[in-house]
Amino acid sequence: MKYYRYSMNMLKLNIFCIVLMIFVFIIIGWMGLFSYLDFKCLILYFFWMFLHEFIHGIGFYVSGVGHKNIVYGANLEKGIFYCMCKEKINKNGIMISLLFPLIFIGIITLIVGIILHNPILIILSLLNIAGCAGDIAMAFSFFSLPLFSYLDLDDCTGFVLVSSNDLSKYKLFGLDLVESGSYSKLGCASDFKKFTISKLSWIVFIILLFALFISFFCK
Repeated sequence: MKYYRYSMNMLKLNIFCIVLMIFVFIIIGWMGLFSYLDFKCLILYFFWMFLHEFIHGIGFYVSGVGHKNIVYGANLEKGIFYCMCKEKINKNGIMISLLFPLIFIGIITLIVGIILHNPILIILSLLNIAGCAGDIAMAFSFFSLPLFSYLDLDDCTGFVLVSSNDLSKYKLFGLDLVESGSYSKLGCASDFKKFTISKLSWIVFIILLFALFISFFCK
């Protein structure tokens, strides 16, 4: 049994995200929704990102991960929100967790928004679909792999796959193979950093909360 440690290629994934975002803005323009894309909507999307990660956690929980082994966190300096599990899960488990936000607050909420003629819900759903670029890339890559187990280490931009098959011969989009070796020699993190946020980011976060309150309750 060997482990394969991967790191996300943020350049490729960000380019993929930008391409999806351009496509989303074209759709928003085609639907005539740009007038709704205001400051309030952008702030709501910021909190929609938290919901995105929470639904990843629900996916882990549905896959059998204990709630104490589900870790939520943020690295605002890198613009990353994340959800990680502290126990090894199988291929189906990680696929469920990866696709839950895309399905539930992307595709389903988009359909609901269209049915209810709710422009804000439509915009949030479309932006979430674009924000799922990394999840889509990982799910697409994992789908082509033979059976494996997935393991998060204390790194929001990397993870480990464990398999008896040789995974090094597979090219995964947006993912770089960093190292591999015997699983018995793999050291696992005993603790997971939950937040990496500077004082400046805390100030920005508080300002956003205050601005959201003002936009909702004040004229």
